Amino acid sequence: NNPNIVYINFFTFKGIKLSMTYDERSRFKDSLEAYKMLNLPTMTKIFNGIKIDFNIKDDYEKLKYMLASLEVYYCECWNITQEHLLKVKELQDFNELSHFNIEADYPKPLNFD
Repeated sequence: NNPNIVYINFFTFKGIKLSMTYDERSRFKDSLEAYKMLNLPTMTKIFNGIKIDFNIKDDYEKLKYMLASLEVYYCECWNITQEHLLKVKELQDFNELSHFNIEADYPKPLNFD
């Protein structure tokens, strides 16, 4: 991993770098609520071949907070991307384009350890 590269739309959970699309976050939220309602202690999810067990019994509120944080994070990343697209459209020549910092302004990726 290059420390100079800004990674967006990723987060870290217990040392594992992950990403979740809007649909994946929605399914995770629905599953979390279903497991909680049925009083099941553990929910297993697989992300890009990585199996993760989530402790619903002890970490339910933490997981809800994680999902809310992720939703805000992804929303902020989306907004920055849209602003970048608008700025790129305004650039006048290749030199300006080649100096445009596409990594600028993104929020720091979240870490849930």
